[in-house]
Amino acid sequence: MKKIGLCILLLFVPWMVLAEELPVVCQEFAPYNYLDKDGNVTGASYEIVVEALKRMNFEPNVKLLPLNRAYETAASGKAAMLFTFSKNPEREKELFFSDGIIYIEVVFFKRKSDNITWNMLEDVKDYRIGYVDGYYYGSTFMEALQQKKFNKTDAIPASETVDYQQLTKLTNNRIDLAVCPKTQCTRIIKMYSPELDGVDYIDKSIGPVREFYAGFSKKWPNAEALRDQFNEELKKLIAEGTRDNIFKKYDIAVPENK
Repeated sequence: MKKIGLCILLLFVPWMVLAEELPVVCQEFAPYNYLDKDGNVTGASYEIVVEALKRMNFEPNVKLLPLNRAYETAASGKAAMLFTFSKNPEREKELFFSDGIIYIEVVFFKRKSDNITWNMLEDVKDYRIGYVDGYYYGSTFMEALQQKKFNKTDAIPASETVDYQQLTKLTNNRIDLAVCPKTQCTRIIKMYSPELDGVDYIDKSIGPVREFYAGFSKKWPNAEALRDQFNEELKKLIAEGTRDNIFKKYDIAVPENK
């Protein structure tokens, strides 16, 4: 009887060990990647990436690290994959990029009591504009900064609480506008109610809606094939509505035609 039981158990062992552990890294970027109250990685991007990798028969071991460290970990091949971040030619030298996972819309946040609107960035050139030094907000805003189109800018260094700091600067009348991803800062306003109830945003995107991606390290074995397989699973998640359901769970709006 014991032999029969052992044989039955052995039949299931191969299925138990098929899932290969895959080291994956990401950075703090709520509500897409962040630590929950128990210290576990969670978020919309996290759920999408983990689901796709599990369908590829991997068991992702996800670590949340500061952005520069996360990028270096993936670029050096110590991790197979990095998410959620933007694409540029320099990064493409070290990583195979996936299709877009999420979409980021950057807007101006302001005090509700201020009637500020704009059509061209020149319309807000005389307002005190806050932004985070080192953040890439897309070419529209970054080129305007480079060309010194704004007369009063207020840059603060990146930190884990920097977007909250920006919004409190608005409430304390230290700046007039804060540049921030819409979903991210809207979430912070809800988290810190009623403190930030006097803040809202101008419903106009600063430049086009941007895609954020996953990148597979070119120093990881078969990285390009992994990226291609990941893209196939991502397409299925999108087609079946799983990604949209995850977005809804985290109160993230899906841009039109995406």
